[in-house]
Amino acid sequence: MLSNPGPYPLIALPSGGGYWIDGIHHNYPTDCLGNPILPNYDFVPKIERDESAQLYRKFFYGKEHFNFIALDETWGPLVMSLKVDVVSSQEQLRVLIRTKEGLLQDVFHVNHASTSSLNPIQILKLMCEDIITEKFTPVLFPRASEMLLAYDEHVLVKTFKFGIIYQKFGQTTEEELFGNRTHSPAMEEFLDLLGNRIKLKDFKGFRGGLDAHYGQTGDDSVYTQYKDCEVMFHVSTLLPYTEGDSQQLQRKRHIGNDIVAIIFQDSNTPFLPSMIASHFLHSYIVVQAVDPLTPNVTYKVSVTARDGVPVFGPALPNPTVFRKNEEFREFLLTKLINAEIACYKAEKFSKLEKRTRISLLQSLYDELRIKTQEFCGIVGDSGKTEINGNSNRFLDSVRKAITSRVRSHSVETNLANSVMNKRSSSSTSNSSLSSIVAGEVSQNVPKVPKETLLKISSPNSVRSREFRNRSLDSLNSGGTPLWVRTNSSPGTPISSPDTPPPPHFKPRPSESDSSSVNSLELEHIHNGSTDLTNDSTFSTSGEISSTNCSQCTENEAIIKQYEILKQELNKLKSDKLDLLKHNLACQREIKKLKEKEVKLTTDLSLASER
Repeated sequence: MLSNPGPYPLIALPSGGGYWIDGIHHNYPTDCLGNPILPNYDFVPKIERDESAQLYRKFFYGKEHFNFIALDETWGPLVMSLKVDVVSSQEQLRVLIRTKEGLLQDVFHVNHASTSSLNPIQILKLMCEDIITEKFTPVLFPRASEMLLAYDEHVLVKTFKFGIIYQKFGQTTEEELFGNRTHSPAMEEFLDLLGNRIKLKDFKGFRGGLDAHYGQTGDDSVYTQYKDCEVMFHVSTLLPYTEGDSQQLQRKRHIGNDIVAIIFQDSNTPFLPSMIASHFLHSYIVVQAVDPLTPNVTYKVSVTARDGVPVFGPALPNPTVFRKNEEFREFLLTKLINAEIACYKAEKFSKLEKRTRISLLQSLYDELRIKTQEFCGIVGDSGKTEINGNSNRFLDSVRKAITSRVRSHSVETNLANSVMNKRSSSSTSNSSLSSIVAGEVSQNVPKVPKETLLKISSPNSVRSREFRNRSLDSLNSGGTPLWVRTNSSPGTPISSPDTPPPPHFKPRPSESDSSSVNSLELEHIHNGSTDLTNDSTFSTSGEISSTNCSQCTENEAIIKQYEILKQELNKLKSDKLDLLKHNLACQREIKKLKEKEVKLTTDLSLASER
């Protein structure tokens, strides 16, 4: 192309395609003195950020709203935020749903009745029918809003680094571009317009990967602040020059990892985007100085980017020529920042961004779930939330295992006693313990105090059901199943099966079935008392004193065993709490390892693409 006479375009597209270009008209009229006549260019220096990333801060943060989490088979983790607003006396429901594909948001105009009847699942179906989950869990801990805000706004980048490459007349290769030791006064004038020359040593602002301690990336650089952003420029001629290195890898290591770069041209030489081999550089803004170092200096501008990068603003004027002033600086900085934001939508970066978003969403879901469990104290056996109140299954299993050792002997004893009761249906004697046959109590039996009645254990206890079944069998066969009374009067006779019971008496199950251990303890006491009663049935009036002594000894042994079991139960409760604390600590460690894995995966992806 240079073999043909000029003027040449600022940018020449590769013959194989792959890039688009904007800003190709640079001809402008001049007055009689040769000064350029340029139209006034009014533009709004707007940074084209993703506005949806700030919806939570704008409408939800610091206001009353509700957050929910869910896990869908296809969509994975979901995090929903709901808020009811009143606009012009009309209620509206604002909804945000964070998914692996991005943020879904909508506003529904509803009346009060429909608002109160809607639930998260119904709202979800209105927004996306493909999501089939049927369970949402509320997020219930104080710092949840800060975590949601940080997740939503992680895409809002406020630090940028851009390359600036100096191109002399006739330079058409990468080696020639990076091999320039210094730049011209025209480029120095341009750098002064862009930002401030700063010393890298102990620099406290955004460094953009440059060394601020040992001077390994040079002594100076160009830095500026624009709106709420920090910008560091990687100037090719300010980075260290390495003797004997034709590729100047030290310079290319920084500029080649930038996403957007400025090509500054001293004179009319076209720039070919394919000249620089880089996986990251996706857009170039070419600036060519006209009449530099004079009051009439102007700058021609052209923009090129890879296919897949959407067009970004602000729009270029026609002709694309600017005077040297603050307006041009604002235009150029806005164009650079918007170029990088647009490049993130290209295929290479969008895939990386999606992987990062999925990992961050999974971490957000896990942390919201775990912190809600910790705050509400509803952690189950597997470390997952137990909303249905079954968190005592582990302790119940341990209780059953401990108490199963004493069941066999009690069953055998009661079975033997039942057989003996059948054989002694005709015998009558005085006893210190009274018996009541299947709910039939003699009218002469005095009223039994409530505190002296030992009740059968809860209906949920297998041992209790066995005892009741044996009692019914004994009744059908003419035997005498017993309800045991302690501390009874020695003069109370054994009741007759033919005596009708008092109308107010009715056998009652246990009032509490919360502990299988407690149920078994009562069963064990009951069995022991039944043994005493059966023994006393066959005793004569002369053996009453020996029976009472045997009962006292038996009761003392039962009380002692009860205290031992109670201590074991308390120890098991303490062990359960220790296990839960250890489980939570393990979950926190797993979360930290997942975050570290995400970071290492991202770093590995970036390193493999260089």
